[in-house]
Parts: sequence; structure tokens; C-alpha cells
Amino acid sequence: MSKEVDSLKSFDFTFLRIASLYIVDPKTRDINRARIALELCKNTHSYKNYCYSKICDLLEEEDTKNIGESYLEFFELLLEAYELLVIDYSDKTKESSERKLAHYTNTKVTNILLNKEGKLDNHKYLRLNTISNVNDPSEGELVKILLGKEDNLEYSELELDKNLHAFISCFTFNHDSLNQFRLYGKKDNKEASGISLVFKKNFFQENIVKGMSFLSFSSENKDITEDREDKSQELKNKRVLSAGTDENKYLIMRCVYIDPNSNYIQLAQRNRLTFYREFEDKEVADKKWQTYQDELKVKTEDFEVYIDSLRVIYKDINNQIKGLKNDDGSYRVLLAQLLLPLKYLIKHSAFQEEQECRIIYVTSLNDPKVKMVYGEALYVEYEADVKSHLDKVYIAPAATQYQPYLAKLLCDTNVKIELSNNPYRQT
Repeated sequence: MSKEVDSLKSFDFTFLRIASLYIVDPKTRDINRARIALELCKNTHSYKNYCYSKICDLLEEEDTKNIGESYLEFFELLLEAYELLVIDYSDKTKESSERKLAHYTNTKVTNILLNKEGKLDNHKYLRLNTISNVNDPSEGELVKILLGKEDNLEYSELELDKNLHAFISCFTFNHDSLNQFRLYGKKDNKEASGISLVFKKNFFQENIVKGMSFLSFSSENKDITEDREDKSQELKNKRVLSAGTDENKYLIMRCVYIDPNSNYIQLAQRNRLTFYREFEDKEVADKKWQTYQDELKVKTEDFEVYIDSLRVIYKDINNQIKGLKNDDGSYRVLLAQLLLPLKYLIKHSAFQEEQECRIIYVTSLNDPKVKMVYGEALYVEYEADVKSHLDKVYIAPAATQYQPYLAKLLCDTNVKIELSNNPYRQT
């Protein structure tokens, strides 16, 4: 089943590339053929399909052709900037310095996720929770920095409460962080009483060829809202067929930290201490750290170049919109739609110590994948087995009494269990 799914997705990606070729180059442009290719890949590339289709609409009309060209350039640059933030695990010949990521949670959830008896409290998979629960009030807003806030450029927000709602699960490069333990995974509101689950890279989607499957996107979400009961049953059947495969895995992406009052930008990354803890030899640690820093420096500089270019094009599009006679607001809405992949990856620099990466799923609240515990939780399940993808578990300083219970839960695995290296006294 897994090979069949991967093969189908590879075919879909090929059709998407064909559509792109028929659209991007004005000399070989053929909108009709592009639309045929887009139709053949709409099920696994709904976001790109939708955006390219909207841009084709503009390119086909003589009076909107110029602005269509600008939208196309803007979109292509956005995709390249986005790809810089994807943590790519597709190269099997290279051992990535970012091959493991940690998720902080509490002891109760840890028991549920690892319990070999199956579901407890109707909860087995890791959850992607609603973006509404995050502790940063600027979530989804800081992408405006990309557009040049100081120029007062207009930006149309999408209605995210129903049609395009974001669900996230957070990970970090810092596997044993006292700050993270104090903030997350608390039991009875007690600091440093949680667990850090360290995942191997195969917990996530390996490469970008499989498309932006985390964006369940259509013009009116008809593919989600119609025949909801049939789709719910189809989803159940799909779970059985895809058990143990990579079909339902999503990409993991690093966040970008921005200071709104300056030009400061930092991509989420490992800190130096993690290299010293991984490698006992100081010279080896220094060398690995320097190589990693050089790689991140290039990536950051490339991202900054994209931001500068995007800002120029956005300003040009904004000026063109002002000159249109039939502007009904849809042009600015389309800009907001194009920005969706970056919208929830831009974070305030005040949170940069977290060095966060995210799995994101954006969909309609009518999507059968969206589940609810009324008044408590709104979430989507990440249907990859937690236990089989674990590399290590860290126990927070105030949760050491859970060590034997975790040992029991993981006795049929090779997962290492370690007490946190951080000193901490509960007050």
C-alpha cells in the first residue's frame, strides 16, 4: 500500500510540474494544457492547484494579465522561501544535524500515547491542536512583516474560524531544555514536571515531492463539506489501509523569529550546547557546530533575500490593485491565500529560545478529521505511531518518580530513558 501511495503522489507531482511549466514561462505558456494537468493532481496538491488556477484566471484576461504576472512571480518566490523552511530528510546518504526533534508534553498524555493496550480516553495519536490555544497573541499576524509594515500596505485577513482553520503540533531542536520543561507539560500546574519525547526523522514526511498535504484547500471547501458522512467513513477505511505507511505524515518546518521593531531575523535552529552534549570530544563538537552554523547562515541569508524580493513585488501588486476599476477585494484575499504556508511559521523574537518547528494542518472545521472535546479541545490526529518512532525520552527534574512507569511502557523497545541534566529545585 505504501509503495502504491508514493507512486501515485509522484505521478501527481509530475503533473503539477507540467502545469507549472505551462504557466510560468510566457514563451511556452498554454493555460488550457495547464488546467488539464492541474485537474490530474488536485487531490494531493489542492493548495498549489487552487493558487495556480486563480493565477491562470488572471493571465487569461487581457485587462488582468499584468497583475497576473505579478501574482505568479510572487507565488513562485513564496514557494521557494517556503521550501527553505522545510526540514528535508530525503537525502539518505547524509546524516542531518537536525535528524531528531522533541515534543514536550505531560505525563498523562505520555502514558496514553505509549500504552500498548491501545486507546485510552479515546486518544492514541499525537494531536495537532487549534492555533487558538497558543500563547503568542501575534500568531498569524507577523507575516505582515514580509509585506513591509512601515509602508502601511493593505492586507486582507482570511476567515480562519470556519473555512481555513490552522491546527499545529510543536517540536523543538532543544531536547532537554529547562525553560521548555518549566513552560510545557506541567502536572497540576507544577513546573518541570513533564516529559520530552524525542522523535526520529521518520516520524515526519521525508520530502517535499509529496506536496503540501497539510493544506486541505479549495475555493469553497466543497470537497470537505459535501457528503460529510461518506467522507467520514472513507477516512476510517483509509486509516485501516494506510496503517504503518507514510501516507498520513506531514512535513516538519522550522519557524522564523522576527523582531517587529528592527530587521532582525533568526531561523529556528539547534543551540551550541546540544552539540557538546551529543559529542564528547570538544574538537568534534566545535567542528560540527561550525559546519552547522555555516549552513544556517546561508539558509538565513537566502531567506532574507526572498523577503526583500517579496516585499517589492507585494508593493507593486498593491499599486496595481489600486488602479483597477473592478476591485471587489478579491485580489487582496488571493494574496492572503498565497501566504498561507508561511502564515503560521513567522513568530515573535520573544519566543526564539524555544527554537520551534511545526507540523501544520489547515482545513475547514467541517473536515471529518477535525475532532472536538466540547469546551476543552479542538484537534486533528497525526496518524503516525508514536512509540515506534521514538528515539529517546527525557524526564523533567520534578517528574523523576515516573521513570519506572516509563521503563515499563517502553520495555519492548530500544528507546533510551534519561533524567534531565538540568538542576532545578521546586519552590
